[in-house]
Amino acid sequence: MAFKPDTFADHVEKLLQYYLQQQTATQHMLPQLFFAGQTAAALPYAFAWERFSGHPDVELKPPTRADKHRLPRMAFPKTADAAIIRSPDGRLRIPAEWFRHVEHAFYTEIRGKLVASGLPRMALMDMVSAYEVFFARVLEAALTARPNALGDRKIAAKDLQQFATIEEATTSLIRHQVEEVLRSSHPDQLDWLKKTFGVPLPPDELVGRFVELTQRRHVLVHAGGLADRSYLNNCKKHKVDVEHVRESDDLTPSQDYTLGAANTLMEVGIWVAQAVTRTLCTRADHVITAANRALAELSNDALHQGQLLLAENLFSLARAFDATDPVQDEHLIDVRLYAATAMHLQGRVDECQTLVEHTLGPAPLPRHQLARHLLFAELDKAFPLACDLGENSTIDEEAFDFEFVYLALRAHPPFLAWYRDHYGHELRQLSAPPEDTRDRANQRVMRWLFQLRTLD
Repeated sequence: MAFKPDTFADHVEKLLQYYLQQQTATQHMLPQLFFAGQTAAALPYAFAWERFSGHPDVELKPPTRADKHRLPRMAFPKTADAAIIRSPDGRLRIPAEWFRHVEHAFYTEIRGKLVASGLPRMALMDMVSAYEVFFARVLEAALTARPNALGDRKIAAKDLQQFATIEEATTSLIRHQVEEVLRSSHPDQLDWLKKTFGVPLPPDELVGRFVELTQRRHVLVHAGGLADRSYLNNCKKHKVDVEHVRESDDLTPSQDYTLGAANTLMEVGIWVAQAVTRTLCTRADHVITAANRALAELSNDALHQGQLLLAENLFSLARAFDATDPVQDEHLIDVRLYAATAMHLQGRVDECQTLVEHTLGPAPLPRHQLARHLLFAELDKAFPLACDLGENSTIDEEAFDFEFVYLALRAHPPFLAWYRDHYGHELRQLSAPPEDTRDRANQRVMRWLFQLRTLD
């Protein structure tokens, strides 16, 4: 069957989109699950605190073992304040018969912490597994498109009887080859792609992050989460800084680490899909252009989801694919402008403007010039240019609505009025990337869990 670049590229793109949806879903759900686990642990403890003291700025001192034996047992009273004991040092003391309620709340908290700490661990293992499934499917697609890459693999004569056609036998060989590759380490899998198809390796910095998180997943599964010699050696081999890690150190991932790992796995997945497509379809210029456009769309999506670091890192991938300076492809210029927008949103205005000036040549496209005016806060120049580009359909309604580089126009009343008059409806308002609710949730949990400064 003749190789069809368009069909192959579309198939790989669909695999990538499904994979990214999986990783993004895990990334979005983890903070809510973590918050839910911590909240479930904190509520009984917070309730006990409020019931026993009612004062958020004092310390709660449980009674000693002698107090527990000396005080009589009684039912939990409805009015807590009536029986609270205030010791001479100013601390509040709880009658022994109440202590079991505090113990119950405290152990509930501990169980909740264990559950919450297990969520990032489970999420990391799940995300790496999703990557492995994705990689296997891309590899299968590549071998199906280039069956000559199987080399001189053979099938025993007795096994041929189970196949009705040559295609079935080839499919079996492909699956066995994929299984063999997947049994190797993750870096060796990327090396196999390079040796077999000529697919370039990802940037060293990305490979280092990828190796570290996959090695961490390995120790979570096989070593109880404790660093071992294999983890340290493999990280050092790929120039990962692990000088602060010793054997038997606990590598249980935090929530923030796991969220960052999701970004890394998405970057590696994007690299694999893009690099394989570009390598196998290198003679199909329209496929390469579509790949550039897809990379730009991924960068814009990252901005909409508040993944500013991912938007920046996709610029590094784009630069690895096309080292032309200045870059000529308009979609790769878009990737750079999205990276500049990510820098701008993080307050790194000087870096943003330097990247923009270096990216845009002396005669940039009008829409790129508009992005430059907006990133340089030149609204007096941006507004008339935006209106001209909208009226001659160089930039359409959807682009104004969705392209993140045009975000500043939404805060400009004259543009909003022009948009309403020109398109007949209001511009759908977008905001900057959403506030990281993870931090806000953790602050609330911490107030509940550690409102007591000591609990002896």
